[in-house]
Amino acid sequence: RQAAELTPFVTWGTNPGQGLPLGESVPDPASFTDPVERQAAELTPFVTWGTNPGQGLPLGESVPDPASFTDPVERQAAE
Repeated sequence: RQAAELTPFVTWGTNPGQGLPLGESVPDPASFTDPVERQAAELTPFVTWGTNPGQGLPLGESVPDPASFTDPVERQAAE
């Protein structure tokens, strides 16, 4: 089939099988089946030291030395 003959399709959720034709509404996105409760005192505060969320660490840890990165892109981002 030609691409122009295909129905536009979007996915939602984490399962690629949860697709819908474009224009339809997803089932109640606000319903949660597995709620998670945590005590704030159990969580470790984090801080980001760079320009992306992957450049974060718990308070009290040291920022890594840029020379420790083997990936040149990550090293440059750390510098």
